[in-house]
Parts: sequence; structure tokens; C-alpha cells
Amino acid sequence: MGDDDSLFFVDNIVDVLSKYDHTEKRYIGMFSESTKSNFRLAFEMAYGGGGYALSYPMVEALVAKLDECIEKYHFIWAGDTLQSYCLADLGADLIPEKGFHQMDLRGDLSGLLSSHPTAPLLSLHHFGALAPLFPGMDRHGSVLQIMKAANVDQSRMLQQSVCYVRARNWTFSVSWGYSAHVYENIFPRSYLKLPIETFRPWLRGWFPFYMFNTRRGV
Repeated sequence: MGDDDSLFFVDNIVDVLSKYDHTEKRYIGMFSESTKSNFRLAFEMAYGGGGYALSYPMVEALVAKLDECIEKYHFIWAGDTLQSYCLADLGADLIPEKGFHQMDLRGDLSGLLSSHPTAPLLSLHHFGALAPLFPGMDRHGSVLQIMKAANVDQSRMLQQSVCYVRARNWTFSVSWGYSAHVYENIFPRSYLKLPIETFRPWLRGWFPFYMFNTRRGV
């Protein structure tokens, strides 16, 4: 399941899902990056914008209870939330996969995408609410640009690598197919894996805004 304003990396999705036993009941996805979104809806829910996957036995079990579930949770308007309640009642727990991105953020995503974890990129949601992925391009052009790299090697897309030139006291942080940062100092990866806060919260509210730590500047 996924929304039509999302970009999906199908080869990576196939590779990631292939490690699971398809004969078992599986509910695979990721929660929101926004603390407030998770608080309002659920922390143990796969968000439908970023996409999630259900194994065939899980779908069979869900279909058998779906009408009953819709009546029981008639007050829920969002399909992914409704399904998460139904799946919880069926005994299914969410299996998180970091590559699904709901992108409940606003503005410039470069700080987040430049610190992507070493996990396959599976999806990017909410393009209409975000700045283009590359400066000087519109949203459509940015999608075409990032897909050029994906068509070369989708399996490494955005994954962050850090290396050092100690003789010059330089640190390189490379997000494959997207960006390269050069620091005139030695920084440990424990610091560089924290996204630079180039983006803004999706919803107004309280601190902390995000489900991850950030760097306020460089």
C-alpha cells in the first residue's frame, strides 16, 4: 500500500521483502518522522504515504475481519490507521524498515537525505509539501535527477559513507547518488550520521519535533 504522491524504489522493495518468509503473517513498514504525528495517530503504525507491505496470509486474515473492523473503528478516517488497529487486533506487530519514508517534514530535505542510514531506500512521500530535492530544479526535475543515480545502482541510494584524509584534517561524508560534504576537521560518524536540521516540523507543537536527533548547524 502506498500513496500516489510518493516515489517508490521497486527493486529495493523486492530485495528487502525477499528476506521475510512470505508464508508467515507479516506487517512491514515505518512510522512517521514526526513525533506529533505519531502521538496523534500511533507510534506502532506503518504510515501509508511512505508505504507498507502485508504478506498474503496477513491479507487473508485481515479481509476476513475487515467489515467487522470497519464497524468497530467507524470513527477512524485514515485507512492506514484503521488497518493498523485491525492488524493489532489480529495479533500483528509492526516490523520497522528504515527505508520507508513518510516524510512528515517541510522545506529542505537535504540535511536528512545526506545522512541516510545504511538501509535500502524504499520510498519518499509528500513531494508536494517539500522543496525540490536538488537546488535550482523543480520537483519533477529533481525526481528525474535522483532516478539517474537509482538506475545505476538503486541498492546504495542515499546511503551515507564517511571517510577521512587525516594528513589534511579533512572529513568526507557522501550520500551516494545525492550529495557530498567536505569538513575541514575530523568528525566521528556518530556525529555525522545526525541529520543537519535544514527542514522544519510537519506540525506545530512541542519539542522534540522529530523521532531522531539532529544537528542544528555545522
